[in-house]
Amino acid sequence: DDLREVLAGRQAVDATDIIRWLRVIKSPAEIEMFRRAAAITDLGLAATLAAIREGANEYEVTAETVRAVIAAGSDSPTSPPNFVTGPRTVYAHALPTERRIERGDLMHIEFGASYHRYPVSIARNMALGDPGRRARELHDIQLAACDAVIAAAQPGAMTDAPHEAARKVFEDAGVEQGFVHTAGYGLEAAFPPVWGLAPIHFSPVAPVEIQPGMVFTVEPPLMLPEEKLGVRVIDDIVITETGNEILSKADRGLYVFE
Repeated sequence: DDLREVLAGRQAVDATDIIRWLRVIKSPAEIEMFRRAAAITDLGLAATLAAIREGANEYEVTAETVRAVIAAGSDSPTSPPNFVTGPRTVYAHALPTERRIERGDLMHIEFGASYHRYPVSIARNMALGDPGRRARELHDIQLAACDAVIAAAQPGAMTDAPHEAARKVFEDAGVEQGFVHTAGYGLEAAFPPVWGLAPIHFSPVAPVEIQPGMVFTVEPPLMLPEEKLGVRVIDDIVITETGNEILSKADRGLYVFE
């Protein structure tokens, strides 16, 4: 009865996520941590590319990735690297195996680095020799979807706009069925095994306004099991007053090794 009297006429509000929402807008110092992490991922990607060779297995390549990011000053990566080759490219989050790289293989890798617990991720597509016309075509479609996400992720827009922009690219190309999750999600400081998903996504669900200081992944995937092909380009962006900034400086094209 005493509690009812004290609360009479007052409104109860669920404040479970209040701290998480305060962390959505990053300070300049936090954004610099993300930039440092992105520079480390670029070094990891360079080491990955240098390890690609016919006959190397997925474990061997991934070991070079992890070695490089740790040597460059990354905290323990927030998630294990995903490296897939050949027909395994249809798996978006598969761990490496003993499979050996063969000529003509399409490949993609996703991994991340973390600087003072501020994590970023990156993914790129690669091939040993010519992966075929269709693989190149799918890479270009998925990269176009990433570009559409980046173009739509503007301050003042809602978070469903980048997702819809990616979906439209896939729809126009006739491959919308391969768009298997959201176009990206918010990043924040985190410890393994999570990437630090802020309570915001590039998604049609519960859209919120995009604001300067937010940091997002850009990763609309394209996975086509019926074709035994999948492609992934992933980057991270920080929302600025006038648009956004891609944190990685690595080339976003298809890496082909002869």
